Amino acid sequence: MRRFCLIVLFSVVFAFPSSAQDRAAVYTVSRSDVNRIICPGAVTDVIFSEEKGITSKVVGNDVFVKFPVTVSVDQETMEKRVLYGNNAAELFLVCGGVTYNTILKPADIPSQTIKIEPKEQEVNELKGKDTEEVLGVLIGFAVDGSFPKSFRMSEHNASYDIARNGGKLTVLYRRLWSGGGYNVREFHIYSGSEITLMPVELIGFPEVKKPLAVSLTAEKFKGWTRGFIIEAAK
Repeated sequence: MRRFCLIVLFSVVFAFPSSAQDRAAVYTVSRSDVNRIICPGAVTDVIFSEEKGITSKVVGNDVFVKFPVTVSVDQETMEKRVLYGNNAAELFLVCGGVTYNTILKPADIPSQTIKIEPKEQEVNELKGKDTEEVLGVLIGFAVDGSFPKSFRMSEHNASYDIARNGGKLTVLYRRLWSGGGYNVREFHIYSGSEITLMPVELIGFPEVKKPLAVSLTAEKFKGWTRGFIIEAAK
């Protein structure tokens, strides 16, 4: 039977914005040249306000966007004057069946190429659960090594020693799983003598940035134990 103790850091949990993926991404682009947007999937639609006067062309996964240019002629001198757009424009890009909300801000810079990062896939096992339940499910995934396929895993195997109470702990930062708006880090921790390690001590490890919850497979141990940290991905 799987056993683990989950310590939830509530003050951090409640500060994590669950709607972060729905916010518009803001990019500064050229107001005079054609800009290129690379989408993570085939583009099926580009939606923006016609009043902005923007022109766009879709080619596969690329969207080429240009801001409006107005040419006026002085009737007396016949001198031409070129006016470029200055107003930001909001574009909704439908790529691979997913809608991406972007805001383009024109500036006096050369043509820009923007690569849209794919959104995290929604994990069925996390649907309809409150924050503490989600964190418990993620720790269960980590303990069993059974994350859904939508999670990405990277091996690290970085080893270092930490001084503690006149002795030392050997820490192996083993791997990182990322998905569903979360990062889960796995550590293997070694002590040559029997000690009691509090789970919250893991938040002092150098790799940890935005901890939401911590867990140890054994708090009192001699030899090896495993520790897990869940963080907000953004």
